[in-house]
Amino acid sequence: MSVGEIASGWKCGRFAPSTSGRVHPGTLIAGLLCWLDARSAAAEVVLRLEDLDRERTKSGYVEALRRDLEWFGLEWNSTSLQSENRAKHDAVLDTLASEGRIYTCQCSRAQIRSAGLRAPDGSYRYPGTCRQRRVSAGSWRDAEGALRLELEPGEIQLVDESGLDLSGDPERLFGDPILRRRDRVHAYHFVSVVDDADSGVDRVIRGRDLAPSTL
Repeated sequence: MSVGEIASGWKCGRFAPSTSGRVHPGTLIAGLLCWLDARSAAAEVVLRLEDLDRERTKSGYVEALRRDLEWFGLEWNSTSLQSENRAKHDAVLDTLASEGRIYTCQCSRAQIRSAGLRAPDGSYRYPGTCRQRRVSAGSWRDAEGALRLELEPGEIQLVDESGLDLSGDPERLFGDPILRRRDRVHAYHFVSVVDDADSGVDRVIRGRDLAPSTL
């Protein structure tokens, strides 16, 4: 057992900034908090540059982000580009589709809003309108519209380190999440979970303002 496991019970944290702009003070503070949290517990911390949104990731942003974080004195146990993990993202979609849990969604934001079901984070809960539009492992790549995951109802118990109770039933509170957007870019909430698992991340630092959507 490592010192990190003894001291904290967790092994690996991460900092995962989007590469859609230049570094600003908020980026540096967030990165520093993740880095200090891991180093104080003798745990590892990885840097993942989230560059999947090609329309917003401009030329030079990735290298500029690496350079600015290095200038700030932050060193990582490993560094990766999210786009390099695309094969694993697709493999998870294949598995979910083969289990009959993915469907295409043609609903607009206005249609979802018209259902009037509010989620805890202030957005509108998806009412499951398109659940009958199933796709298979062999067809999801060519499917039109967004891809959603059908969630099974059930309560998840989750309390963060500060004592804040985040428990709830994701299906009832938020509805089925998007896995791939209409523009065929994989959704952040989907790929971040896949990448965290792939990197062995078992601790995530988030702002309290994001608490309602953490579950």
